[in-house]
Amino acid sequence: VALGHDVVPLPGASSIMAALSVSGLYVDQFVAHGFLPASGGKRRRLLNEVAQVPTAAVFFETPHRLRGTLADIADVMPDRGLVICREMTKLHEEIWRGTASEALEHFDSPRGEFAIVVAPLEREDAAADSSSEDDALKVISETVTALKSRYESRRDLVEAVAKKTGLPRRQVYQALHREG
Repeated sequence: VALGHDVVPLPGASSIMAALSVSGLYVDQFVAHGFLPASGGKRRRLLNEVAQVPTAAVFFETPHRLRGTLADIADVMPDRGLVICREMTKLHEEIWRGTASEALEHFDSPRGEFAIVVAPLEREDAAADSSSEDDALKVISETVTALKSRYESRRDLVEAVAKKTGLPRRQVYQALHREG
């Protein structure tokens, strides 16, 4: 998606997974809610809960309730990205990306079945992520250099570096693997 390619879902057992697969979002965890409550108050309460959770959320909506739901999302999570999948795997399939207020402009006369993916909360920008990863790699490298002579097995070294730096063992192992 980021490179401008069309990604289309294939029919299968789960429209939730189909929606996530075409979303173009990095999703390592998600919560599926099914259909949102019809009542505005209950729906807003659930959306307030969704807004507090950093993971992606997926739910379904009917055409006659879509605009009300989008208005509630725009109020509760105005900057959170959405991917709205309409009529997946059908002739009039549409995969739309943007914010809830933009979706309100786009879906003025909604028709069809909808799956809505609420993007996970934004992680720090890529530069900050890259910088913090570079910092972590530097700390790992320095700690490995300091401790390497004390440990015969790579496993013990990884354990010691992880304990000393507070970084996850997996991250330490991956860094060691990259260095060779």
